[in-house]
Amino acid sequence: MMIINKIKKKGVLNTIIYIIGTPVYNVILLFYKILIKKIKVNQKYILFYSIPDFSDNAKILYEYYRNSQKYSNYTFIWLLGKKENIQKYKNMYKNTIFVKCESKLHHGQTFKSLYYIAKSKLIFYTHISPINNNADLKKKNQIVINLWHGCGYKNIENRSKKITKKLYLTMHWFQEVYLLKQNRNFGIVQGKMLLQLVIQDMI
Repeated sequence: MMIINKIKKKGVLNTIIYIIGTPVYNVILLFYKILIKKIKVNQKYILFYSIPDFSDNAKILYEYYRNSQKYSNYTFIWLLGKKENIQKYKNMYKNTIFVKCESKLHHGQTFKSLYYIAKSKLIFYTHISPINNNADLKKKNQIVINLWHGCGYKNIENRSKKITKKLYLTMHWFQEVYLLKQNRNFGIVQGKMLLQLVIQDMI
């Protein structure tokens, strides 16, 4: 039934490529991650990811950094889900690299996006994938921050605890209720949270 659904959605050729390509990709991925773990973190690389592409809290923070003279010599990286958005945005924004996040063929991360995840000093994201799914790439000198895309009243983060215990979360309203929720679900205490926009002091 699962194969039939894929054929209906992707077509016969793409389904065959997916079935063959996925295990091949997974094997290559294991060796690729070993290599990129050795990549030195660039202190002036800041990476963003959001759903939909180029939106939400991540875009607001990106605009802050981009418009600040202090970060004029920094390089910003955006992971995008839609290939057409790369062309759309790359000519509009300077000092910004736009990278396709996932491959349609095997539904895995593109190697280029994994490279920038391993290379960036600061990583901001609003949804679990692809950052949490590659938590094994995180180095001690990288800072990974979940900006959320709402008030955080979800249990979805419980699926990946590798990073969430060290997350700094942002929240500007419903503070008391929010603190109780995050502490109960994820064990994140008040001292681990940013209730005002002070992220610029983290570099």
